[in-house]
Amino acid sequence: MREKRKATPIRRSAVTRAPKLTVAQAVDRGDPREVLVAMKRRLAAAMTDASPRDLAPLSRHLLKVTAEIDALDQAAEEAAAKAAGGEAEPSGSVVWDEVEL
Repeated sequence: MREKRKATPIRRSAVTRAPKLTVAQAVDRGDPREVLVAMKRRLAAAMTDASPRDLAPLSRHLLKVTAEIDALDQAAEEAAAKAAGGEAEPSGSVVWDEVEL
């Protein structure tokens, strides 16, 4: 007869999530990324109740804010890689080998 095993509990990640801040709170803290994340959250909330007339400009602004967050994250990753001693490859870049045709 097989012995039943107890399931091991899943540990939560050691990484803690940043608290959800309002735009004003994020501005007071002075971190540009936190400001953008708060703006993104606010824009997404506004889009749920937006009229069709307002949805397009809100969507465009949300895309711009998301792109700025991604650019900040990419720059931080590249700086961390460079500080660690490695040459950072820009994300999304393609390295081409020269080939004679």
